[in-house]
Amino acid sequence: MRFMLFICLVGPALLLTSSVATAQIVIRNNSSDTISNRVNAQANLLKADAERTRSLAEARLLFAKSEIKLVEAASKKVDLKLKVMQNYWNMQEEYDVRKWNKLAADIENRRKPMVEQRARMASLLDRAFSDPANSKYAVRTGNLFNFLLDQINAQQSGFLSGGDMSPGISANLALLDDQTLEAIQVQTSSSGGPIAVSLTSPLPQLFTTWPFLFRNSEFAAERDAMTELGEQMLSRELTPEQQFEVSEKFTSAFESISSKFYHRYPPNQRKGLSLAQWRRINDAETFLRRVNQTVTQAADTDVNAIQRQAYTDAYPPEHRNIATLSKFMLQNGIEFGKAKPGTEFVYDQLAPQFRELLARLEINPNEEWITDAMVNMDLAKQVRDEPVPKPPQPDAQQQDAPNANANAE
Repeated sequence: MRFMLFICLVGPALLLTSSVATAQIVIRNNSSDTISNRVNAQANLLKADAERTRSLAEARLLFAKSEIKLVEAASKKVDLKLKVMQNYWNMQEEYDVRKWNKLAADIENRRKPMVEQRARMASLLDRAFSDPANSKYAVRTGNLFNFLLDQINAQQSGFLSGGDMSPGISANLALLDDQTLEAIQVQTSSSGGPIAVSLTSPLPQLFTTWPFLFRNSEFAAERDAMTELGEQMLSRELTPEQQFEVSEKFTSAFESISSKFYHRYPPNQRKGLSLAQWRRINDAETFLRRVNQTVTQAADTDVNAIQRQAYTDAYPPEHRNIATLSKFMLQNGIEFGKAKPGTEFVYDQLAPQFRELLARLEINPNEEWITDAMVNMDLAKQVRDEPVPKPPQPDAQQQDAPNANANAE
């Protein structure tokens, strides 16, 4: 009985004690797993952080290497550009040397025949004035006088200006009487070649005497433009501003027809031409020079060169001398022709008068004039004849490469 009571009292206590012990063991096991999980989690976190740090280091290394590559590429690009520019300037220097050497040779090749021509002219002039018997042909054909007119026109532009002749030039010159004026043969260019005109009769209208070659239809546009502008310049119906504008257009028209003429009949391709062809080309060249000279000088001196008056109408008897005759001929684009048989003595008398006029105008084809013969050229234009070499340009791929690198960054 007592044993049973003991069992009844002690039994629950034992059961309670056993339950408590079992519960403590379970709690102890759960705590250990949590700590282990935490340790593992921390280990994984440390491992992930280490991997991230290593990845960042590798990324920084790759970025640094890419920066080095970009710098190397930029350096190579600069080196390449420097080489390209160096090659360009070397080409430019070679081009300049070659061009200027060519230009110097061209000037010398043109200077030599000019010097020879001037030497012949000076010799002819010297023989004509020192011993007219040695140059009767040059005097009596009028060639010498035409040459002297050209020298006056080239060296004394003020001589052809408007107004009265300077007393220092015209004073005490021998007067030209009516008989002398009738004997002097003058001519102007026309479609059939030079035609004779008279000093005592009105000259033909300027633009009715186009020479044969310019009658070709291929020159029609340039011929009509030059005629229209020339007539406007000489009409005296324009204001000074309009006169200047039309003068500029006339100059352009003259250059246009001259360029077309010399392109059609280049001087270096005239060998083998017949005498008739050569004369036609010479007449055309003479007309171009005379008509430009006449219109320009008439416009500057307020002379109506469309209806051109006679020399005897322009100057009274007391002013008719070799000076006014030369001025009249240069202003109106006429020249001396060959003396008629029986009147050669008139040309012989004109030779010393021309010499006196040249002395008063201080025109003397001497040794200095001969050696100073240089071709009047626009050097800058000569250099521009050939295209300047251009530096090589990078292709599209090279231009796109820097943009691609920038985008990649």
